[in-house]
Amino acid sequence: MFGANSFVGNNFINYFEDNHIPYISFGQNKPIIHKNNFVLTDYSEKNLSQINKYSISNIYLFKSLVRRDIQDNKEYKNINIILFDKILDCISKINQVENVHFFSTTNDLGAELNPIYQQTKNYQEMKIKECFNNKDVKLVIHSLPRLLGPRDLNFSRLTTQYLSHKILGTSFELKNPNSVLSFITIEKLLDIFFQATYKKNENIIYSTEFSLKADNYLKLLDNYLKEPKNKTYNSLNLNEDYARYLSFIDWYLDNKSIFRAAYEQWRISN
Repeated sequence: MFGANSFVGNNFINYFEDNHIPYISFGQNKPIIHKNNFVLTDYSEKNLSQINKYSISNIYLFKSLVRRDIQDNKEYKNINIILFDKILDCISKINQVENVHFFSTTNDLGAELNPIYQQTKNYQEMKIKECFNNKDVKLVIHSLPRLLGPRDLNFSRLTTQYLSHKILGTSFELKNPNSVLSFITIEKLLDIFFQATYKKNENIIYSTEFSLKADNYLKLLDNYLKEPKNKTYNSLNLNEDYARYLSFIDWYLDNKSIFRAAYEQWRISN
């Protein structure tokens, strides 16, 4: 797994460990959330060659800079192009690989996040298709909408921004209260992913589970934080009960020290 410290990477590794699935993960920074099999890497050829010690059948690529608050072309080029090319060069030489899973965002969400991210994401998809087009490997591109769940330590996202505001007392400003947000939960993503049968050169676009205006979404988070055991939220006068989507908040409440350490690391780097 590449990009082991990402939101999705953290949750896949948690699934692997809970289900005793052997894995090896790579990341540029020492993980704040403990991982049993982690390699700190600078993505050099020498460092990545450690993967050759293992029998690898599945590759998971989460390595991509996804930030709303960065407008630096060089930073995106370094992570989403230069480092990505190094990873592709490494994994293309592993003979026993059967499946390569590349995780990206849906086109509409990518443009919303950051236009530079969208450009470099398109480059990644083009390069990985070129790399495995003529190989006997199942390449599957997973196009993800906005995700919701535990272990998200990217504080450029609305949910983690707001939860850090409520739990840690950090500053917060909602800039677009009437924007409509559509979500799929990490739990649903994992259910779909591990039950599916994949075909070569497949592109899977995941559907969302619910949509809300941003201000109503934050009100739901507020209500849950006030009464985390409450199973219904009628104060918004909404027909649907959204409680089943919000239990992920318990992870942040139960892991405040991890959440705070991650925020401090993010604050210093920004």
